Amino acid sequence: MGNNKILYVVIVLLIAVIVGGGIYFILNKQGAKTEPTSQPPTAPAPQPPVAGQTPVAPINQTLSEQPNQAKFNEYLTKANLGKLPANEKFNPFKVVATTVFTSADQFCTSLEIKKTIPSGSFSVAIYDTVKKDYLQSKTVFPVELKKGGSTGCSGVVDQPAGKYEYKIYIDDVLAVVLPYEIK
Repeated sequence: MGNNKILYVVIVLLIAVIVGGGIYFILNKQGAKTEPTSQPPTAPAPQPPVAGQTPVAPINQTLSEQPNQAKFNEYLTKANLGKLPANEKFNPFKVVATTVFTSADQFCTSLEIKKTIPSGSFSVAIYDTVKKDYLQSKTVFPVELKKGGSTGCSGVVDQPAGKYEYKIYIDDVLAVVLPYEIK
């Protein structure tokens, strides 16, 4: 009878692992459908159009400067831009990855942080690639950014039409350059 108990315990554990794995797979698959997709730090690929949306046009340009891949790899696994409609209440799962914006969009960023970024170590700047000048100089975030996903929107796009780069610095080192366009 002792061997049967061990067999039952093993069977129950196997069933629990299979059910747990299935739930994990389903939740991750659902998350992959609703979260913005991973983009390389230097050239975000346009996302396939969603029903009712205008297709995203690729930005064909070289970067104004190359980011430090080692700094990116130390702190991040993903960085991309996204948008929400101007009147939409913030929901990180509804942010659509894109590189093309209009004044009817909220400007959003999504990061996957693999190592906590200390307070005052994270900053961003916006570079105008046509005028070859900064539209927004480096702005330091005064809060710590913890490990995990981080998505935020900064409000309605209020920049003039043009081509820009969203630059992310960590410890004053350029870690990410994300080209985008305002139409």
